[in-house]
Amino acid sequence: MRYTGCSPPITLTTYRERKILKRFMATPIKASHLLISQIAVNTFLTILGMLVLLVVGKLVFDMQITGKVPAMIIAFLLSMLSVFAIGFIIASVCPNARSGTVVANLVYFPMIFITGATIPIEIMPGYMVQISKFLPLSYVVHLQKGVWLGGSLADYKGDLLILLAILIAGIVISILTFKWE
Repeated sequence: MRYTGCSPPITLTTYRERKILKRFMATPIKASHLLISQIAVNTFLTILGMLVLLVVGKLVFDMQITGKVPAMIIAFLLSMLSVFAIGFIIASVCPNARSGTVVANLVYFPMIFITGATIPIEIMPGYMVQISKFLPLSYVVHLQKGVWLGGSLADYKGDLLILLAILIAGIVISILTFKWE
């Protein structure tokens, strides 16, 4: 049995490939119910992972939190759900786990390296900074960094609107393009 990971594109495309979704089609379960269950599971795992990172950061590196916790929680949840929305689009249009994994990797890995999530955007060449402005994760990184360092959510209205638009578009596109088989 293959590992399906805990990412929506891999999980849902694996379900489609193994005909699990086809079996669900014979039940009263709607596509939105399946997507909501995946959101719940992935939200729980992501929050758990973030809590572990925060505890380790505090205990091992004496990490300091300079931002307001409610703003950081809102920014984190919106960022997480926006990234999930991208994953659900991939899961909705890819026919099997192999293509879902390839597309997810082609989408996520460049975003991780070009947006400042791993390498500070401030040290990248100008053309890379310009490219990063077209990638959704740039707005996640900018928002998260800003509220972590003490900025208010009002300072990041543009980032919030873009992430909200990605979230809404992702939900709509996922539901409209979802295929049971």
